[in-house]
Amino acid sequence: MPRNNGLVISKAQARAIDAAAISELGLSGLLLMENASRGVCEVLEQEFHLANPISAFLNSLDERGPGMPEERHRVLFEVIQASRTFSVEDLWAAIERTNTASTQVSRAIVYRTVHALAEIGLLTLDSSEHSAKMNFGRAFVVCGPGNNGGDGIALTRHCHARGLPAKLMLISGEKPLSADAAANLEFLTNAGIEIERITVDEQIQQLKNLAADDIIVDCLLGTGANGAPREPFRSVIAAINQSPAKVLAVDVPSGLDCDTGIAAGACVQADKTITFVGIKQGYQESAERRFTGSVAVADIGIPLYWLHNWLKQNPVD
Repeated sequence: MPRNNGLVISKAQARAIDAAAISELGLSGLLLMENASRGVCEVLEQEFHLANPISAFLNSLDERGPGMPEERHRVLFEVIQASRTFSVEDLWAAIERTNTASTQVSRAIVYRTVHALAEIGLLTLDSSEHSAKMNFGRAFVVCGPGNNGGDGIALTRHCHARGLPAKLMLISGEKPLSADAAANLEFLTNAGIEIERITVDEQIQQLKNLAADDIIVDCLLGTGANGAPREPFRSVIAAINQSPAKVLAVDVPSGLDCDTGIAAGACVQADKTITFVGIKQGYQESAERRFTGSVAVADIGIPLYWLHNWLKQNPVD
C-alpha cells in the first residue's frame, strides 16, 4: 500500500533516479512503469473501493453451480465498456459483430447474462427490458502520450487482470506515444481490449457525464510538462474538474509544477495523488492540497537503501 517513505525529491531528481535505476540496477523502463501502475491499481481497489463486478458475478455463480464460461465473461466485459445506461439490443449487436468461428455468443446468452447481473443488483432493467443501467462505478483512465500516459495504459491492463471495471481514454493531442507507452498499448490491444474510437469532444462529454461513484484516473500530463496546458489538454482538465466523479492523480495532477506547487493555467483538482520514489518538493505546502488532495508514495521496485545512498552521492546543486 502506498505510504510516505520520508524522501522529498525534485522532478529532476526523480528522472535522474529512474535513469540510474535503469543503468546501474539493470531495471527497465517498462518494469518501472509496470510497478508504478500496480501500486496505483492497489489504491483504486483498496482505498477508492472500486467495484469488482466480475468477482460478484462469479460468487453468485458459485452458489448456483459451475464457474463462468468464456461467453458470459465476454458479455460482462462488453457491459463494463458500455455507457452507464445502455440498450441490451445494442449490446447484443456489438457482440454479434465480433463473433468468430471459435467464439460464438448467442443473443440468448447475452440476455441471460444481463438478467443474471440484474438479479444480483449490478444492473437495473427497465420494465420492457430494452435498456439496463449499471449500479457500479468504473475507473476512467485518462492518458496522455507520454510516460505518465503509459502508466495509465498499464494500469488499465492491471485493472482488467483483477476484474476491476476500467475504460481507457487516450488523448494524445496528435503527439506520438512514448516508446514505453506504445509498448503497453500493444500489450493491451493484443489482449483484445480496444480503445474506444471517439473524438476528444465526445471524450470530454463522457467525463462531464460521469457519476459520483465513478473514478477518473489522471494520467494526462506528467512531471515533464511545462507551462500552462494547451488544447486539447486544457479542455480535458476542465471537464475532469467539472465531473462529479472522484479523481486520483498519478504522479502529479496535470497542470501542476511539482517543484514549485504552482499551476500556470488549468490544473486537475485531485482527491488523492499517488506519486513515485518520493514526495515531490511542491507537494509540501498545505495550500497545494487543493490540487493534490492527500499524497502518498508508491514504490516502483527501487530499494530504499540504494535510493538514500544515491541521493547522498548526488546532492541537489
